[in-house]
Amino acid sequence: MINRFRWTAASALLAAAVVLVLALVLASGAAFAASFPEEKGISVGAFGGAAFPFEGSYKTGFLVGVSGDYNFSKSLAGRASFSWAHLGTTVDGGGNFAAGQFLASAVWNFGGERLVPFAAAGAGFYSISPPEGGSAGRLGLHAGGGVEYFLDRRTAISGQGLFHFVNGVSNRGGSSFQAAVGIRYYF
Repeated sequence: MINRFRWTAASALLAAAVVLVLALVLASGAAFAASFPEEKGISVGAFGGAAFPFEGSYKTGFLVGVSGDYNFSKSLAGRASFSWAHLGTTVDGGGNFAAGQFLASAVWNFGGERLVPFAAAGAGFYSISPPEGGSAGRLGLHAGGGVEYFLDRRTAISGQGLFHFVNGVSNRGGSSFQAAVGIRYYF
């Protein structure tokens, strides 16, 4: 019998803390350099990636999404995002799991000239459609971080990882880790 690693809330929080510490370490060398993004700016972005569920009966899936930011200062932004995740299942009779995610996040930028690490945390509404059919709305929390690399003053390529903590539907969990890459444009 194969012993499978099970994600628990404690291991997910530990992993989120590791991501945050790594972002802080990456930022420490560039803490006093001129930084992007600019204060009082707006940006929009699009992203895609993979969703890794904590629930054992779901398979790794994909996600796509869009987001918009408003920079309150050089180090703090508010982000609104919408994404859609789709995962296969090993449930008898087949079926898929889908979730529409409407998120509001605080984003802390740690400075840097071209490479800007960040941490993000917030809450959101998740519209979950389990393999058994129907759909349900759930409130959830998310936390994680990533990095943006500025190609020029207005365009950045980004990579991020977010842990999503959501109560599930039909006795199945809805939590996952989602990793994504994307592009962002600053106005």
